[in-house]
Amino acid sequence: MHTILELNSITEALMTIGHARSETQLAPLGTLIDAIARTCKLRIIVEADSEARTVTVPTSQFHLVIDELLGNAINAVAAQTEPAISIKASVRPRLLRRAQLSSAPGRGTSVRITYLI
Repeated sequence: MHTILELNSITEALMTIGHARSETQLAPLGTLIDAIARTCKLRIIVEADSEARTVTVPTSQFHLVIDELLGNAINAVAAQTEPAISIKASVRPRLLRRAQLSSAPGRGTSVRITYLI
């Protein structure tokens, strides 16, 4: 339970960074996720709908958030013989913004990025 609380705390802090007012370069979220997935040593399955792929996000902040979540996912599956990591991205109209790392024993780890606008 401590690990989940710690990951939630890290995620919330990173999302604060991800939504900082000083936005620099913008890029499509799909391009950013694909670039990060290509550099990963493990196989990453990317599931992003067309709206999530085309939404523009602050590049450096979202790269930091996604990279941190992916690093946590890699650590979570390190002991598995066939590690599986998926990144799921979607856009939903709401006021809350968050990212989530979830893991189920024997089923790998999933990084879910929901950009809520």
